[in-house]
Amino acid sequence: MLWPQAHRYTTTLGIPEEKIVWIPHGVDLSRLQAMKKYDGGLLPTFTVMFLGGQSKYHGIDTILEAAGILLAEGKEQVRFVIVGGGAEAGRLHSQAAKMRLSNVEFRSMVPKSEIGKVMGEADAFIFHIRKLIVLEKYGISANKLYDYLSSGRPVIYAVDSSNNPVEEAKAGISVPAENPRALAEAVMRLFYLPPQERLRMGESGIAFLKQNHDIRVLADRLEDVLSGQAAPGLSAQLA
Repeated sequence: MLWPQAHRYTTTLGIPEEKIVWIPHGVDLSRLQAMKKYDGGLLPTFTVMFLGGQSKYHGIDTILEAAGILLAEGKEQVRFVIVGGGAEAGRLHSQAAKMRLSNVEFRSMVPKSEIGKVMGEADAFIFHIRKLIVLEKYGISANKLYDYLSSGRPVIYAVDSSNNPVEEAKAGISVPAENPRALAEAVMRLFYLPPQERLRMGESGIAFLKQNHDIRVLADRLEDVLSGQAAPGLSAQLA
């Protein structure tokens, strides 16, 4: 199963917990070699990026509201870049224009081969998902989050879930979902950190990925499970 607490559901179906193995999404770290190496954020402008689908699920309105808060407070050195497309794209573009968010830039989807280059422009990433009971109960495993962590940049984790990879990795700041004020404050906390502290967060994220989410490591674990060579007691807490 992909969700770390999926056994909470499958046991209700009569499936013993010891038969459930958690193998989360993984990341191919070599895929992002084209990304510009992070210097800790030494430029006057601080770029916070969201890269992914523009859907109700991701609650990008919260990001726009956070951008509005910072703009109203004169924090014009912070810019938000939202990359991607989706069902909500047109409405979100109109909403940002209506709010006169001069600190927000929308960009269209990019090919996978160019993701590393685009992500290299960021000083930090936002991972936001609306409040969902399923995440609070079963946890989360998301490809996009692991892409963010592989960038070597800090991540703002704005998700209410039973697990928190960013907190585990010590790779950023966590805030509640759908809370624009908390999100805005988290952005400024990162902005005011010394560059070396942002670098430390980014490096911690990469180390966490190598240990827990490198696709080669996960493939070996899956092979061990299928071949019966897994360590004794291997269960939902595989990674």
